[in-house]
Amino acid sequence: MRILFAMLGALTLSACAFGDEKLTLAYAPEAPQVGVISEAPQTDLTIATVTDARPDRKPVGKDETADPKRPFLLAYKRNGFGQKTGNVVGVEPAVDTVKAAIEQMLAENGHAVVDNAGEGGLTIAVKDLWLEVKPGAFTVEFSGNAAADIELVDARTGEVVFSDSFTGFYSSRAAGGLSGTWTKILNAAVADLVRNISLSTELKEALDQLEANGATS
Repeated sequence: MRILFAMLGALTLSACAFGDEKLTLAYAPEAPQVGVISEAPQTDLTIATVTDARPDRKPVGKDETADPKRPFLLAYKRNGFGQKTGNVVGVEPAVDTVKAAIEQMLAENGHAVVDNAGEGGLTIAVKDLWLEVKPGAFTVEFSGNAAADIELVDARTGEVVFSDSFTGFYSSRAAGGLSGTWTKILNAAVADLVRNISLSTELKEALDQLEANGATS
């Protein structure tokens, strides 16, 4: 009976396993991610740079060097035996997904992201946005990871007033799952990432410092 279930699981996971699958990710938490940074004075922030600093995972395919799919790569598709059979890619680069989520979270916490002349400049290095799929005999484990390094610079003085690393994680087990499940897992990991940013007391203190610097300049 165990062998039968394993074979059925392998067949289920192998369906549509070959080729690329595109996901449309969107930061859509069940509730606004309001954290301790909402207690800081309203601050206008610019996002100076956003870089893709994720591990150098290569898309599945014949040409694995400098593949243009890499900025969009979110996971490997695997069959029931764990073999790579294709790519899971986003319709937009991973860094754009994380940037949009951070912008929305800041707005939910009473801060504004402006194009220029902000009081502080944010530098974001996206360290991870990845879905791991681990087939088992009876269930599949889906794990989503998101990570980013955040740096905040006082636009008036050029001083770095905050620097820290943040992570987000979400996992689930199911009998199987395709694009809908993958999208849900990754969106939840991004939501966990920005929630942790919103809860940073050090970031709240840095925003307080920006306000104090502005009052005395």
